Amino acid sequence: TSIEYVAYRGSGPAAADVVAGHLPYMWSVISIVTPFIKAGRLKGLAIAAERRAPNLPEVPTTAEAGLQDFQVSGWYGLVAPAKTPKAVIDRVHAAAAKALQNEAVLARLATSGSLPIGAGPEALDAHIRREIARWDKVLKAAGVQLK
Repeated sequence: TSIEYVAYRGSGPAAADVVAGHLPYMWSVISIVTPFIKAGRLKGLAIAAERRAPNLPEVPTTAEAGLQDFQVSGWYGLVAPAKTPKAVIDRVHAAAAKALQNEAVLARLATSGSLPIGAGPEALDAHIRREIARWDKVLKAAGVQLK
């Protein structure tokens, strides 16, 4: 089976073309396709994450669907200039951690398919470094030349 890349100006138009039968499938951020899946207009084949999404518990992870070692999750993190004082970073982290305990915030994140972690600045730094190393390896293996 071959895969052909088709460029779109966003996931919304691509999802509309999958619903209309113009494309056989697509990869997308979960927030775009969730309404279509819930309405029965698209079928969720797999979530490229470590665990199932709370708002689509019936959709398996890629590992559960038979595609091992394929996790491609978008993530958001609070970042600051490298020389930001630790006291400021600690204060911002404390405020963010508090927000992630708020039920309304958690509910809103869940509707967008986000899985909050909030593990702290050191954990985020380690995650960013792992992601850079991971994607550097993928880009080199694919022969991608950055300009």
